[in-house]
Amino acid sequence: MSTPDRYGESVAFLSNVDDEWAALIALVGPCRHDPKAAREPYEALVRAIAYQQLTAKAGDAIIERLKALAPESEFPTPAAIASAEFDTLRSCGFSARKVSTI
Repeated sequence: MSTPDRYGESVAFLSNVDDEWAALIALVGPCRHDPKAAREPYEALVRAIAYQQLTAKAGDAIIERLKALAPESEFPTPAAIASAEFDTLRSCGFSARKVSTI
């Protein structure tokens, strides 16, 4: 499988992080996420995780509760989410697995 040029640097970096990353990339291939211009890739990824296997209404509710955690910004920053307590993110409606994924 060929890797488009735009993924080459990322694949090389992650493959060199450790043997587990290299094995994972070899198994599933490089990320093919193609973010929409309307959203930053970080926000698009968090939203994709939130909505996974849920109705749009349930995903909307989770995202609104998440956004309420950081009313000073349009969407919580990576630092805000990383510093949030596990139980706080769970109270937004994220499963334990989704919290660990984010």
